[in-house]
Amino acid sequence: MEGFYNVDISDSSRADGVMDLLKPNWAIPSDVFELVICNHFVEHIPREKLPVFMNEVYRTCKDGAVIQIEAPHWSSDNFHTDPTHCLPISERTFDFFDKRKPLGENGRLYGWLDGMDFEVLSSKLIPNPPNGPDVKIVLQVHK
Repeated sequence: MEGFYNVDISDSSRADGVMDLLKPNWAIPSDVFELVICNHFVEHIPREKLPVFMNEVYRTCKDGAVIQIEAPHWSSDNFHTDPTHCLPISERTFDFFDKRKPLGENGRLYGWLDGMDFEVLSSKLIPNPPNGPDVKIVLQVHK
């Protein structure tokens, strides 16, 4: 996307940077992004790597930054037909990262909220015929 810093794990893409977003210590400075867009990526993150990814997103974002996530809903045919999809996403998945939400207590107990403060601004299903719904989640960073 023009005007964004695009990354990919493959150097054969047209991305600006090549890195594995599932490993910590991205080659990106702290507090630089105002907007992060994750379109059809988070469903490829193994469950145990999600806190690592979210920690790096938090680190690289400025206070007030917005994170837009779009992924196939866990009930979607699109989620189940792609063998690389490993993290089922619902409208409540990222509530674990929001201490304002009841599920945020679980995120705190698991240590997912250590040093992070995300707020879920919205989370909704969006149509994606014929494959089934996607889910769109919007988070905000508080530092």
